[in-house]
Amino acid sequence: ERCSGGWRLRACCEFPWPDEVPLQDPILSGWLHRGNERTLLRLVNERKPKVIVELGAWLGLTTSVLAEEAQEATIFAVDRWDSKFLLDAQLPQYETAIAALELLRSGVSLFDHFLSNLWVHRSRVFAVRADTRKGLCTLHRLGVAPDLIYIDADHREAAVRSDLESCHALFPNALLAGDDWQWREVRAAVRAFVSEKSPAFKLHCHARENWWWLERCVPAHICEGRGTHELATETWMSKRLRIEFESATGKQ
Repeated sequence: ERCSGGWRLRACCEFPWPDEVPLQDPILSGWLHRGNERTLLRLVNERKPKVIVELGAWLGLTTSVLAEEAQEATIFAVDRWDSKFLLDAQLPQYETAIAALELLRSGVSLFDHFLSNLWVHRSRVFAVRADTRKGLCTLHRLGVAPDLIYIDADHREAAVRSDLESCHALFPNALLAGDDWQWREVRAAVRAFVSEKSPAFKLHCHARENWWWLERCVPAHICEGRGTHELATETWMSKRLRIEFESATGKQ
């Protein structure tokens, strides 16, 4: 059936839920440090995002926390939910997580567990089954404009950097935050991104509590006396970033 009328309706058509819950007794496991959870919920309560994108959802632990806390928000969880890919491409990231590794090798459907865990929130949560770049481009095509993007997918430096660049190019007004600051490659990617974009962002992070987020900084001389010309320039810059990104990735 043809979809029209707005991004929410288009998303319902693009990411439909099954008619019945896939599993009656799903496993809910994941990684969410207590300090990281505290900071993430503080950002949610302070910023009150209407649309949240989560990159890397696993079985839906963090997604559930977000859905319960931000009850007025729509949430897009982007993940491959592909055990074979994770074992082939990201095995080192799971070698110390014995239960997760056993789950990956068991052959169970990660996607079915996610859908079952989030079943009660299915009116506000969309499962975007894709790699992060493709998922972000799909959301952009649908007209989705996230207020908060939580980055917790592939922890390799190149992958984290790619996620940051994609988010910045497609959704320049979104607040960027993430998990696993204790991972060396995550720290390297975030710091390199902030350094390259300086002075656009200020990095906030906490090693022990394992979180990071980026505060968007607008230079004072731009803030003072901002008028139509300045706002138009910012809009043009955002559009240029999007066009450059889509050209580089072959998206039209």
